[in-house]
Amino acid sequence: MAIACCWMEDNHPYRNWYRMKVKRLIVFTPSPPYGGEGWGEGAAYRSHPNPLPQGRRDFRDFFKNFLISCSLLISTSASFNIAHADLPDSMDLTYKASWGGMTIGTLEKKLRKESDNGYIMTAKIKASGLASLLLSDTYDEESHFQFDGDNIFPQSYRLGPLDNPDKQRLATFDWQKKVVKLNNDRSYPLKPGIQDAATFPLYWMIKPPVNEKNGDISIVDGKRMTTFKYTVKGKEKITTLLGEANTLLVERQKEGEPKKVFRMWLDIDRSYLAVRLENVRPNNTMVFELEKVEGL
Repeated sequence: MAIACCWMEDNHPYRNWYRMKVKRLIVFTPSPPYGGEGWGEGAAYRSHPNPLPQGRRDFRDFFKNFLISCSLLISTSASFNIAHADLPDSMDLTYKASWGGMTIGTLEKKLRKESDNGYIMTAKIKASGLASLLLSDTYDEESHFQFDGDNIFPQSYRLGPLDNPDKQRLATFDWQKKVVKLNNDRSYPLKPGIQDAATFPLYWMIKPPVNEKNGDISIVDGKRMTTFKYTVKGKEKITTLLGEANTLLVERQKEGEPKKVFRMWLDIDRSYLAVRLENVRPNNTMVFELEKVEGL
């Protein structure tokens, strides 16, 4: 749902106020799946009779954060029973994003093998319908990594619009020196199991969680390294865009806020790919569903 002043009658009492806000391309979206309190640019207008929640920045971040959300709950815990698998040489995934039953965009992810142990994972965000009018930048994700048959080792990560280097997030992984460096001058120590936001869905394919456990995982998204806590809830059969699926449900709930929940259903028969994701907030829910998969 979006609100734009240009669709109002000329005599609407709040037309000028909405005109000012639409310059920022305000759109109704949830808070980021990994936290944040939402509201964004609209926070200053909560007292207005018709407050507009969040802004163009939040809408953009919502799509960017989905690249991370797919990976928030992925485990590197040695306490899981591990069933190793090989990565395909080529794989294409398409997710549909919706809010309140309305489709607002897609996320296309592609995996390609570059050498004996080298791979590249790319993703492109495509807004659709009204959302395409409110998202001026096209966000691309790219990750180069090495796979030794047992672990994934990210080498470099990029997220942001190709035509605007100032908005890009960059991360370089130096496994010899055991440090990852970001283009915002931050750096973090490295250890096996730490992944970037693009490689985590693949990591689960080679090391799926198969028991009900709690755990945490560290993710580098190009801006920072963040550790998330999660719970493996158990198996659940659901209906997806690809048909019936036997899934493993993994959940992250924000501590002290039971109404803020992020859930992910992993298809057991599709190498634990995420087939459905829900970002639940008190007043709205965003849903992502896998609608197309090739190469698996």
